[in-house]
Amino acid sequence: MPHPPSRPLGGAAAARRPTPGKRYAVALLAAGAALALQVVLQPVVASYFYPVFLGAVAVGAWYGGFAAGFLTAAASAVGALVLMLRPPLPVLAAPPRGWSELAIYFVSGLLVSWFISMVARQRTLALERAWLFEAEREARERNAFLAEASSVLASSLDYRATLSAVARLAVPRLADWCGVDVVEEDGRLRRVAVAHVEPARVGEVWDMSRRYVELPEDPVPSVVRTGAPLLLRRIPERLLRAFARDPEHLARLRAMQLRSLLIVPLRARDRTLGAITFVTAESGREYTDADLSQAEDLAGRAAVAVDNARLFEESRAALRARSESLALLDTVFLGAPVGLAFVDRELRFVRVNDALAAIDGRPSAEHLGRTVEEIVGREGPVAAWCFRQVFETGEPLLERESQGERGEGRYVTLASYYPVRGAGGEVHWVGVIVMDITERRRADELLVQSQRMEAIAKVAGGVAHEVNNMMTVITGFSGFLEETLAPDDSRLADVAEIRKAADRAAGITRQLLAYSRQQVLEPRLLDLNVLLRDMTSVLRRLLGQGITLRLNLGPEPAIVSADRSQLEQVFVNLAINARDAMSDGGEVSIATEAVSLDEGYAQRYPSTMVPPGRYLRVTVSDTGRGMDAATRVRVFEPFFTTKPVGEGTGLGLATVYGIIKQSGGFIWVYSEPGHGATFKIYLPEYAELPVASGEYPVPREPAVGAERILLVEDEEAVRRMAARALVARGYTVLEAANGAEALELVRQDPEPIDLVVSDVIMPVLGGRELGERLAELRPGIKLLFISGYADDDMTRRGLLVPGSPFLQKPFEPDAFARKVRQILERAGDQRTG
Repeated sequence: MPHPPSRPLGGAAAARRPTPGKRYAVALLAAGAALALQVVLQPVVASYFYPVFLGAVAVGAWYGGFAAGFLTAAASAVGALVLMLRPPLPVLAAPPRGWSELAIYFVSGLLVSWFISMVARQRTLALERAWLFEAEREARERNAFLAEASSVLASSLDYRATLSAVARLAVPRLADWCGVDVVEEDGRLRRVAVAHVEPARVGEVWDMSRRYVELPEDPVPSVVRTGAPLLLRRIPERLLRAFARDPEHLARLRAMQLRSLLIVPLRARDRTLGAITFVTAESGREYTDADLSQAEDLAGRAAVAVDNARLFEESRAALRARSESLALLDTVFLGAPVGLAFVDRELRFVRVNDALAAIDGRPSAEHLGRTVEEIVGREGPVAAWCFRQVFETGEPLLERESQGERGEGRYVTLASYYPVRGAGGEVHWVGVIVMDITERRRADELLVQSQRMEAIAKVAGGVAHEVNNMMTVITGFSGFLEETLAPDDSRLADVAEIRKAADRAAGITRQLLAYSRQQVLEPRLLDLNVLLRDMTSVLRRLLGQGITLRLNLGPEPAIVSADRSQLEQVFVNLAINARDAMSDGGEVSIATEAVSLDEGYAQRYPSTMVPPGRYLRVTVSDTGRGMDAATRVRVFEPFFTTKPVGEGTGLGLATVYGIIKQSGGFIWVYSEPGHGATFKIYLPEYAELPVASGEYPVPREPAVGAERILLVEDEEAVRRMAARALVARGYTVLEAANGAEALELVRQDPEPIDLVVSDVIMPVLGGRELGERLAELRPGIKLLFISGYADDDMTRRGLLVPGSPFLQKPFEPDAFARKVRQILERAGDQRTG
């Protein structure tokens, strides 16, 4: 395909007339030349000078126009006149034919000048029109080429494909060879397109591009680095030698017959994105400034296309990342384990996740478009104030606790409010993060309650221990007093009242010990379902006629290990508590069910410290007036009661709590004002009975003896009472106020000691340590421990070896003597000492 001519626009500029000085100089030179020629031709033309002079006029008019032709005619006429008046040369000696001829010449010269100037002007106009037509044609072709290139560039946002199309379009319009290089994101220059007038030779350039990597000083990298175009009208041999990497490379470059080179940068937004290389070879064409202009125009459009394509890719990647991010955020929002929501300036919900819907018990869709106060309810004004504060101040509000109501009752939440700002920094929405802390608060309450109960239990146990010591003294000495009185002595009634008061006080201490889990239990395997059926008539009588008792017992045996009488006391106390809460009648239901508590349950209720395993759950519910939170927290405290002064001791539920805890179980209460109360008891399923407590049948007959007994008791009154009871029955008694005194006494006394009766908790040296020391001094010595605390509590606290003989205070002298006799008879004929 032949190449169209490529010349600069400027046909009209080439036809511009010479300057006036040049025109008039040429006119004078033409006149002078005509005079000289006339002199030379004088022999031939004689005095006939029209042809020569009119020819000069024609030359002046052709070159300089009518004015120049007029000047030539005038100058020629003057020359002719001079020659006629004073002919300086002999050849001009003949006079002119006359002035008329000169005038005719001058007029003829003017006519010739006018005619020739008109002809020259028409020629100039014709040339200008031809040049303008050619320029217009070239402009049309150029514009058509650029329009086609623009169409190609706009046809796709894949800039590599469009640049390949542009390279093919440039061949052969601008080049025999065309290559396009772009700067990748990593900064490396990469060739993306190659075209040639012979498509089969494209692979040749690709092969050279892969084989010979361009260096920074090579033409294309230099243009990309500097941003300035490169135009080589002819490619010199020295450039090929400088560019070649090896002789083979040089030979291949020479074989390509490279002639002219044009490289223009791809620049957009003050950045160089690459370069387009145009090379002529077989066509022999040499690039001009017009070609450079056209190439730069093409490169500018290509650069914009590349930049737009990259911007599109970046935008699409950003949109894709944003979509993925939004999808991820949406997933996080919807699947978050905490409640999340956004409200607008009208305090209407615009987004709500499922967790928040689960917290307040309303579907997510029910929130949308509704105000905070409509959804939240009683706490709505407080929540609305929090949202408004964030809108007004732009500052977050953290960890605001509030309460609400849903189907199963009240719930407690912890909410944090934060601003959601728009692009301009204004608060567009307010977000809220809501955590349901109902179980945490309940666990905290249980923990606080448990800690309070433990503290109270310790105090109660200590009080009961001290009271038991006093009751032991009162009971013992009242017994001694009773023994000294005659059967008809009126003072026996006084002693009986003392004994009766002591028994009541002992009953209270037993309840305190039950609460503090320090009473003596006799656990047995029993079926809770059978026990409750057996108690039905008793419970109905306790509840009265206006209250209905319903039993919902499980179908399988509910086997637990517990003290039957103590469990009966638990259900009696719970029934009395329910009866007192239903003065107008109601219903009490008792249900049993086997349940399995896993690790998750223990994690949800950490304060209960419930070990995983299988339990028997007993649920006792009533329809009474219920309890508020303050009452519920203290319901198991000893001496706490809501009854009027003088009605009840406040030990009923405290006793229940202690018995269940001592039996290895757990109990807690659920209640709200007006909704009754539900007590849930969890007792473990035991495979076998626990270790025996060391209790043995006690003979009912009074027992006497003559053995030597060491009595160790830090409470002097108790020690005197016990010693008196033993001495009265024939025993020899050695007394010590603590373990250290007892050890010293044993070391100094060489006589055998048949039995050591020791308190468990004493200053200086306790009962267990004393027993261990005595076993070293007198192997096989017999021991009986006494304490105001229960033996299993002593065992649990490490103060007593499991299975050790034990007698709990308070005790009467006869019971104490029988226990001593029992231990001594178990020893048989064996003597220790």
